[in-house]
Amino acid sequence: MSHDLENPWSDAVPPTYESSFVIGLCIVDFDHVHGPEIEYWLDDRTNEYNQASMAAKFAQIWPQLPFQGLPDGAHLFDETFTNFTLVYDEKNHTCPPLPEEKTEKHYDLTTLFGCACVRQLNSSALADGADFKRSIIQKSVVMITRYPIPIQLKEKLSIITMSYFDQHNFHDKSIIKALFENVTTVYNSHGFKVEDDDLYETPVSQDNVKVIKESDFYTGLNLKELVVTFKRNLLVVYKALLLEQRILVYSKNLNRLSNFQYSLLSLIPNLLLHLSDSGSPLTGTDPGQVEKPTSLKSSDRQSMLAFMGLPLRIFGRGGFFQPYLTLQQIGYLTNENTSWYLVGCSNDIILHQKTQYADLVVNLDDASVELLSPQLKEKVALTSADRRFVDSLSDEVLAADEVSVSLANSPMESQSYRGGDDFIRYNFEDYLIGMLSSIKYDNFRNMSRLENVQQLSSFANEIEQFGNPFVAAFRATNAYKIFDRGTDDELFNFFEPKHVGSSLVRTNVIRNLFSRIKDEDRKYLSGLFSFRRGENKNG
Repeated sequence: MSHDLENPWSDAVPPTYESSFVIGLCIVDFDHVHGPEIEYWLDDRTNEYNQASMAAKFAQIWPQLPFQGLPDGAHLFDETFTNFTLVYDEKNHTCPPLPEEKTEKHYDLTTLFGCACVRQLNSSALADGADFKRSIIQKSVVMITRYPIPIQLKEKLSIITMSYFDQHNFHDKSIIKALFENVTTVYNSHGFKVEDDDLYETPVSQDNVKVIKESDFYTGLNLKELVVTFKRNLLVVYKALLLEQRILVYSKNLNRLSNFQYSLLSLIPNLLLHLSDSGSPLTGTDPGQVEKPTSLKSSDRQSMLAFMGLPLRIFGRGGFFQPYLTLQQIGYLTNENTSWYLVGCSNDIILHQKTQYADLVVNLDDASVELLSPQLKEKVALTSADRRFVDSLSDEVLAADEVSVSLANSPMESQSYRGGDDFIRYNFEDYLIGMLSSIKYDNFRNMSRLENVQQLSSFANEIEQFGNPFVAAFRATNAYKIFDRGTDDELFNFFEPKHVGSSLVRTNVIRNLFSRIKDEDRKYLSGLFSFRRGENKNG
């Protein structure tokens, strides 16, 4: 491969091996004078002699970390989680500030992922409670990882944080040390790899290498709640995300805040595993330095997705992802280097200034989606095919819930694929692949007309089914430029250029008709249709 070109999906095939999955562990405490601060820090370079200096060092590198670890609204819950991103220069062990002026300089930065388990306790329950000036003691245990935290580590973090509080002695940190030793032994000592769940071939085993399944990052998300709560608006938000807009998500419920954003990103195939350049607007793939995949392995889902140009590079240079934005980071939103983002917040100040900071606001506490840009409203307007797609999906999810309730006391398995989270993810995957393939086909048709070349493909052109304003806006995005340059021009010969909602017309019309007919009339009509079919056969 040429050194001056890069395939932005090359890390998908084969699986990558990296030495450290868990980067560090810390305790964030609330000081009544200074506010949140890093009380205790552990990583591979920390020992009992330099512990305090390492905590001070990382407080300088990431001054916002204490506020992310003990965020606004955490006091409303006995236990809650918050997730956030951290930007790190691994070579120099620093985090450079975001320049105030526009810059084209290349920054070699990695995005790391923090997950804080926050708990609180009455100081009277502590052995040395009289030494505390606040009646409620609030702390969090924060784990920093190379990928978004998988469910197994999140559960460990919850258990250990609860045990740490149940000691009623915050001076004893032996259980925190034991957690760090355990996770680094399992995840770091022999390296790790992230592996697709859909491998048809048995992967070559590597002794003691920690294998993390793709599904481990999806477990704990709640796509069904997204579909049931937001219905058509979910597709509106999804299309705005594809168009690289300024999206602000608000909730006082910190766990729900993170869950919504990661659930939304999981609707773009494989994106959760490719967020290493998402934390800063200074990083990202240059569309001009991209090459096409040279092979396609049909037995490997990762290879298929890479050939399709997935995941889309939503957070390229100019965009960033921050699932919990603190007031200290608000300058990121208006910085000259920032053009778009997906951020979460629980602070009312940011929400009240939404017109300054956002094109679209998702308020999870009242389940509303607000479009603040008239231009965006036209671009993300749903077509009839869009509405059929999302309405059909909502119907499937609601129907699956009804079946689950009816089977709740049954020995039968109540959880099924249809209507579940995987079903929702794959439906959005079909939607996205159909859209991308349709755009490639439209490009091909336009080029054929310009060059007066005979068209050998005979697909119907369904590009308008996605909305002409939306498609035009998508073609102007950085993500599209990377996709277009990094994929085959005749991609439509491999993946059908079709809107998934276009084939739902007849099914939905008939289903909606029958849903309004009484049972006795339905039996009559069924008999009538049978009679008509019999007439046709005899005729």
